[in-house]
Amino acid sequence: MNVCFPKGSVEGTLLPPLYAKAWCAKKYPDIFTDRESVDILGRVGYDFSNIESQNPLSLRMGALTAGLRQYAIASELARALKDNPRATLVNLGCGLDTTGHLVDTGECRFLNLDLHDVILLREEFIPSNDREQNRVADLSVFEGLDSWFDIIDETAHTRLIFFAAGVFLYMDKITVLSLIAAMAERFPGSRLIFDAQNALGTHHDLKDLAKAGINVSTNFFLSSPKKELKAQSPYIVRVESRGMSTGYRKLDHRFGLLFSLIAHAADFTRMSQIHVVDFA
Repeated sequence: MNVCFPKGSVEGTLLPPLYAKAWCAKKYPDIFTDRESVDILGRVGYDFSNIESQNPLSLRMGALTAGLRQYAIASELARALKDNPRATLVNLGCGLDTTGHLVDTGECRFLNLDLHDVILLREEFIPSNDREQNRVADLSVFEGLDSWFDIIDETAHTRLIFFAAGVFLYMDKITVLSLIAAMAERFPGSRLIFDAQNALGTHHDLKDLAKAGINVSTNFFLSSPKKELKAQSPYIVRVESRGMSTGYRKLDHRFGLLFSLIAHAADFTRMSQIHVVDFA
């Protein structure tokens, strides 16, 4: 299937992460086990020459960053599923992401939410089944008649574990904080796992997106995650943050000295972190 999204569209941002995770799985299969992304990449029919023509060092840096983000979020999902093997994993802004499948307990369920064109594409490669549903949802609409919260009420009947990878960057800060507060009140006892940058990290990410022809005029970042998130709602009872690159495994020497130095510096300055939020 040949895939084509409008240049600079948010929908188009789902393809570079797919390429990056497949690159990691092919290059370091003992660490990154997402063979499903490799398979999808081989069938997606998209011209990745704009990525492959990058400087090899830039390509490696970007791919490893995406791979380590997936590794970190999968680690948090596995931790949450350990005590709740029948939970429902809700992938917010799912794209063609298969992270949930990496930690499948055989009993858990999957609910994947994204924009209309993305869900049509996902159905081509990762179709809905008895334990997994792909549903159309605009994450920014969580109030009123078209709220995606209603989809959760219709489909999920076990403990909810929400996760978002590289998604909130495309939303403004007020919307994201309001969304998290509304989720905390609507879905008690649930957990939210997501990645976020501080102001400097967001600045660098938006510059990288602009180079790829994707201009996103948003400003979501967290300078003091625990303080900012807990201030949004009394239903937010725990916030835990870890460095995205080094917080879940020791960096492999094969990644190279330069990547290791940059990754350690990024985590030390809290440029990119994984945040785990529990709702009362």
